Amino acid sequence: MKARDGSEAAARLGCGALLGLVLGASYGFYWTDTSLGFVAYLIVFVLVCALSALRFGDRFWLGLRSLLGYWHDR
Repeated sequence: MKARDGSEAAARLGCGALLGLVLGASYGFYWTDTSLGFVAYLIVFVLVCALSALRFGDRFWLGLRSLLGYWHDR
């Protein structure tokens, strides 16, 4: 699913990057003791989440929601 316009693409990228920042920081604090490892976790998570949110749109968020145990029919 492609973004309809530039502002929608920017919102998807921004929200995905914010999610990646939170997830990357939490995993980085837990799984690594070095600052280089922490930065690597941040970069990978931000890129994966931002690009996935842009590429898959609502399916990305619904998939994440079901992965966390919430069903979209509630």
